[in-house]
Amino acid sequence: IRLWIGLDCLIDQYETNVEDPSGYATYSAATKEPLVAGRLTPIKIEYMENRGVALLRLFWESLSQSYDLIDSNHLYHSAEHIKDSPFVVSPIPIEPEEPLSCNLTIHDWDALLLTWRDPTDDGGEDVTKYLVEWWNNEEGAYGTTELQMLRFKTTINGGSFLIGVG
Repeated sequence: IRLWIGLDCLIDQYETNVEDPSGYATYSAATKEPLVAGRLTPIKIEYMENRGVALLRLFWESLSQSYDLIDSNHLYHSAEHIKDSPFVVSPIPIEPEEPLSCNLTIHDWDALLLTWRDPTDDGGEDVTKYLVEWWNNEEGAYGTTELQMLRFKTTINGGSFLIGVG
């Protein structure tokens, strides 16, 4: 058996055999992060049947819930079951990380060159725009935030752009 919770492989005993045909094996593992009540969590199970009848039971235990069998009506193998589920699905958005290897250099007397690589975690979606902020250093205007929004095609992976005064 192999068991993944999210992207983490918690049990990897795929080649293990149960010697007694009427016996069974029990495996136990803990998730790295606590699971959140009411949030769907991807579970992937691989197992093989090389003799006898294969049977799998998935149990759950936490500080607030005793060791118990997970009922099969709480396990979904296609999106159709989730769509008609009595449970409310509330995805939690993830804010993308900052771009990597940012470097700002003077390109000309009136232009800056900004280069970077895409963030490691894009939050699950393509990053299509970045926000560039700078402050005006002119007499009496210090601290006034200037905002510029850059939009990109979804096919861009990192890059460099010239920011000019004009």
